[in-house]
Amino acid sequence: MAVISAISSGATAPPDFTLLSTWESWAQGEFATTPDEYIAECYNDFGGPLNDATAIAGWGVTDATNHPTIRAAAGQGHGGVEDAGFVLTNAARPLYISQAYVVVEGIQVQTTGTNDVPFEVPSAGANSVFDSLILKTPGTESNSYGIDNGADGSIVRNCLIISAARGVDASNNSGTYENCTVIGLGGATTFGFINTGNATLTNVTIIGFL
Repeated sequence: MAVISAISSGATAPPDFTLLSTWESWAQGEFATTPDEYIAECYNDFGGPLNDATAIAGWGVTDATNHPTIRAAAGQGHGGVEDAGFVLTNAARPLYISQAYVVVEGIQVQTTGTNDVPFEVPSAGANSVFDSLILKTPGTESNSYGIDNGADGSIVRNCLIISAARGVDASNNSGTYENCTVIGLGGATTFGFINTGNATLTNVTIIGFL
């Protein structure tokens, strides 16, 4: 059964995929000749979670119109409940966004490792939008974060971030965080939110951290 359904007006008969990483490879190749918004719609009716590691990188120039989008298909999202919709998981780093203007919405991303980050965005992920995500890590090491985001102009909104160590590493970026909840699991003894730049926080609740 297909897990990822590809959508693009630029591609002819987009195929379905069983791995998000395979979709990324295909969509990147298509984008090189036919720039468009390439969408991965994620389904949860296969008995998941999906164990995969995906890097969004190397797409050339992306912008607000032509870019990759990863989203839950209609009726396949979590609806604000942990483990209730499409879940991307991996022992290391399930999702790495090193591309500008990427949109990720409505899915859960988690790592099962004790020393890793489920969702990492270096500076190359500038101006990306991350909406309605559940991000989880059981990691207890000092470099384990629910999200590691170093991208200027990024928007993180309506997200639930759960970590046994550190919540959000916003590095020195000027991203925007709106309507998010950051929860430290039992034993979380470090920072809930780290930023040495000019991040803007609106209605962000941080609980369970020292």
